Amino acid sequence: MAERRVMTPEIRQQLLGLLPFSNKATLEYIPAPYKMKTSTGEDVVPEDMRPTFVLRVLTRSEMDALRQSHKKMDDAALREIVASVTVGWKNLLDVAPEVPEDIPYKQDPKGGADRDVFSIVPNAVAADLAMCILRMNGLMGTEVMGLVS
Repeated sequence: MAERRVMTPEIRQQLLGLLPFSNKATLEYIPAPYKMKTSTGEDVVPEDMRPTFVLRVLTRSEMDALRQSHKKMDDAALREIVASVTVGWKNLLDVAPEVPEDIPYKQDPKGGADRDVFSIVPNAVAADLAMCILRMNGLMGTEVMGLVS
């Protein structure tokens, strides 16, 4: 009898972009900026304050739009695509109040995250989400720019 394979989050991250990702599945992802460590190895952001974003794969038309936005270096279009494939989040905190408050996920009528709410996601986080989405869809380097490698 064959050994049962288990896909851990760590293995999944290593295989994104190398193996197919089901178009019916989603991925829970903690962006890299929230996983940074100090020089002494301590977490910069405490584990209980790290947001998790739920992402889906791109549709064919979204892939085409992504290629076009990248060619034009259009940050607004890229942010729109990232918002459209963000189908949930948890633990996204507003750190302005003394006691951080959860920012609830709100769905946009067009699908994905509400664009007004998503607009407060810092650029570094949105860029990291975009990189994760590229890996999920098997789009790397030259493929994003529409070039043949």
